[in-house]
Amino acid sequence: MDLFDRFLQERTYLKGVSPETLRYYRWVRRAFSTILANPTKAGMMECIQTLLARGVSATSINTYLRGFKAYIRWMHEEGLLKDLFRVQFLKTEQKILATLSRDQVRLS
Repeated sequence: MDLFDRFLQERTYLKGVSPETLRYYRWVRRAFSTILANPTKAGMMECIQTLLARGVSATSINTYLRGFKAYIRWMHEEGLLKDLFRVQFLKTEQKILATLSRDQVRLS
């Protein structure tokens, strides 16, 4: 059993996460598979660059980063990761909602 499997087991039995959450963590595992045994900030940045090169959106990467952050926090709490590094999220495009003019509101 690898570390990520232990993480999943603890999330399942101690935290009581849903099957959907476990499915999400498995997506995180795929995104960061190359660095799960020894996570570093540099390794995380490499994984992010690889995902961007594959055309994965910044929003999706940020979603994966949230799960990765939970994993490294767990490793740190278990004494498996000495220094907890900061995970910064990618900037995403803010969607501006179209507003109605006064004339459009009056027509309704």
